Amino acid sequence: MSYSEYPPGGAGASYGQEGGYGEYGYGGGGGAGGGEPEETTDDVMGYLSPKVQMLRRLRAVVLVVELLLMIVFIWLGYTWRMSEFEGYATKPWWPLQPTLFYILLFGVIMSITGIVFRLLEMKTTESGSQKVLLANSAFRGALTTFAVALAFLIIIWYLPQSDFLKGALTSEEDSSKEYGEESYRFKVQDEFQLTRVTRITVTTDQEETLGLMRKEVGENFTKLYGDYTDNPNYYPNLMNYVNSSGDPNVSGITLLFNSTRLTKDTTRLRYGEWRIYTNVQTGTGAKIHYKIVREIQPDLLGALLTFLLVLTVMDGAWMAVALVIKQKYKGYSIYT
Repeated sequence: MSYSEYPPGGAGASYGQEGGYGEYGYGGGGGAGGGEPEETTDDVMGYLSPKVQMLRRLRAVVLVVELLLMIVFIWLGYTWRMSEFEGYATKPWWPLQPTLFYILLFGVIMSITGIVFRLLEMKTTESGSQKVLLANSAFRGALTTFAVALAFLIIIWYLPQSDFLKGALTSEEDSSKEYGEESYRFKVQDEFQLTRVTRITVTTDQEETLGLMRKEVGENFTKLYGDYTDNPNYYPNLMNYVNSSGDPNVSGITLLFNSTRLTKDTTRLRYGEWRIYTNVQTGTGAKIHYKIVREIQPDLLGALLTFLLVLTVMDGAWMAVALVIKQKYKGYSIYT
C-alpha cells in the first residue's frame, strides 16, 4: 500500500495507534515509536498539499485556454493568408506557415506557463523532500523538451544546406513538344507554401520563342508570338533570351527566370499554375531541357529556427535551475 493512500495522521489505526504511520511511525500521535515529525505532512511520497493541488488544477485550466487560443489564432492566420489568393484560378490547399508559427509561439508560451507554475509549486510547499520531488519532475520534463527542440533545431538548420534536400527540391527533365503545346507546367509555390521557385532555366535546341504565362492565359492564345507586355499575367521582362552556347551561329535559346525578379514581383507572381510555351513548328522534333530550382521559404525557415532556439535555451536554463534546487534540498528525504 503506497503512502499516498494514507491521509496525514490517519494510517496508524491499523497498529492500534490514534495517529502517525504505524508502530515505527513517521508522524506523531499517541503510539509507540511516535514523536515529533521531521517534516510536514506533505513530505509523504505521492502526497501533494492542498495548495499545490490547487496550483496543478489552475495550471491545467490555463493550458487548456492557451490551447484553445492557439487553435483560434491558427484559423485566423489561415484565413488571412488565403485571402491573399482571392480571385486566383488556383489556390494553395493549406499554407502551413501561419500554422507552424502559432504552434511554435504557443509552444513557447505553454513552456513558460509550465515553468512559472512549477516554481510556484516549489515556493508554496514547505517540505524539502517535496521540493526535491518537484525538482526531479521538472528536470525530466525540461530534459525531454530540450532534447526534442535541439534535435529539430539541428535538423532544420542542416537540411536546407544539404545536397539531399537541394536535389529533392530541383526538377530537371528533357521534353519534346510541338507548336502551341505546353512544354512544362509548374507552380510558383507548393500546396503548403513551404517552398518557392527561385530559378527556372529552359533551353531549346532551336531559335524559337519561349513564353511564360499563367495556365488560364496560355490556354486562350492560339498564337504564342507577339507583344503581351500589357497583360499582367505575361512576363516577357522576366525572360532573358541567351544563346545556349554563347555563339550566335549556334541554334538554341535559354529562358532564365530568377529569384531577384521573383522577390520584387510578389504582388503578381504568387501561387498559381504557370506554363512554358514554345513556337516550335510541328514535325521539327525540337528538344527542350528545363530545370526548376526551389528553396524553403526563408521567412518560414527563420521563424522555425528562432522558436526552436528559444525553446532549447529556455529548457536548458530550466534544467539548471531544477538541478540547483535538487542540490539545495538533497538532504531532505522521507527515507533519511
